[in-house]
Amino acid sequence: HKRKKSKAPLAKAEFVAGKPPGGSRTNLKDYTEAGANLIKRAQHLYEVHVWTRDSYPGAVLQLETAKDVWDKVCTDAQSCMELTDRMATMITKYGVHGRSYVVDKVRPLIASTYGFKTGSSDKVKDKNIATYKMLLEESAFHYKDPEARTGYAKNEIIMDAIVAAWFKTKTGRGITYSEYFSPISLVTLALIFTVIEFGIQEWSTGQFHQATFDETANKIVYDNHLLDLTDWAALKPEVTNVVLQRMHDEARAGTGAALIKPAGRMTEEARERALAELEAMDVD
Repeated sequence: HKRKKSKAPLAKAEFVAGKPPGGSRTNLKDYTEAGANLIKRAQHLYEVHVWTRDSYPGAVLQLETAKDVWDKVCTDAQSCMELTDRMATMITKYGVHGRSYVVDKVRPLIASTYGFKTGSSDKVKDKNIATYKMLLEESAFHYKDPEARTGYAKNEIIMDAIVAAWFKTKTGRGITYSEYFSPISLVTLALIFTVIEFGIQEWSTGQFHQATFDETANKIVYDNHLLDLTDWAALKPEVTNVVLQRMHDEARAGTGAALIKPAGRMTEEARERALAELEAMDVD
C-alpha cells in the first residue's frame, strides 16, 4: 500500500548572528525579521489572553496558551515556523508585561478619582488614610458610591481604566482584538479591581509611595475579586451579561469605531428593559 506522505518540517526562526545569543535572555532583535514579527504578534495576543481569559495562568496553561496563540498568528500570517522552548518562554514572559501595563494605565487615575491629596501636613495625611481605609473596607472602591456601597462595579474609574488601557484610539487593543473584549469579561474586571486596590494601597501612609506590583500577593487578591464577580454575575446572568456588553460598547463607541452587532444579538430596546430590571434588583 501507499506510504503516507510525511509533513514537511516547519521552518526555524533564524538568528541575526546565525546562532542563539549567549546568556539566558533572548530579545526580538536577536531574530531575523520574519521570526521576530511572528513572536511579537504572539506576545501581543498572549497579553490579550492575560487581560481577558486568565490573568494568572499556571505553568501548564501558560505553555498551552503560548502554543495556541502561536498557531493563531501563524495561521493569520499564512506562514509558520517551529515554536521552540526559547520562543515559548519569550511569549509567556509577556504575562508580567501585560499586568504591569494595566498598573501603568490605572495608577494615574487613582488620586483624581478618589480625592487623595498631595501634601505632608498631618491634616492631609489623616484624610488620605481615612479615604484609603474606607475604600478598602469590603472593596468599597468599585462601587459608584463607595461610602454607601451602592452601584456594584459602577465606579467611574472602572470605565476610565478600560478606556485608558484598551480603547484610547481606533487602533487600541480593545478594537484590534474585539472578540476578546466584547463583552468585557469577569477576568478583565477582576484584574482591574486588583490593580485599583494596589493603587489605593500606595496611599496607605497618607502620602503616595510608588510600590512594585507583587505578582504572588496580587494573584490572591485577583482570585478573590474573580470569585466575588462570578457570584455577582450569577445573580441574574441575562442581565449582568448586558451590563458587561454595555461596558464594551460604550468603550468602543468612545473611539469612534463602529459597533459590531453579531447575528442574534439583543436589540437596544431589549437591552434597556434588561438594564431597568437590574436597576430594580437589590444587588448592590
